[in-house]
Amino acid sequence: MSLGTRKKIFLTATMLGEPAIVVADEPGNGLDAAARAALIELFENLAEDSAVSFLSHDMQLARACEAKVTSFAELGVAG
Repeated sequence: MSLGTRKKIFLTATMLGEPAIVVADEPGNGLDAAARAALIELFENLAEDSAVSFLSHDMQLARACEAKVTSFAELGVAG
């Protein structure tokens, strides 16, 4: 199973139940453009009733999700 397919399954599972908190590590990796658009929409919908937090190197994804961005540099953590 490809990375993209595994990510899609994990993201689909996120919609089961009513999660209060969603945490994702690099959620956009391995996704094609259509799946990334669906991910952004999913996070927007989840954020209405849940806390959504994700780690990513993809600033384009963060901007598209209108995410509050915190970097290690801002926190004073050496890389």
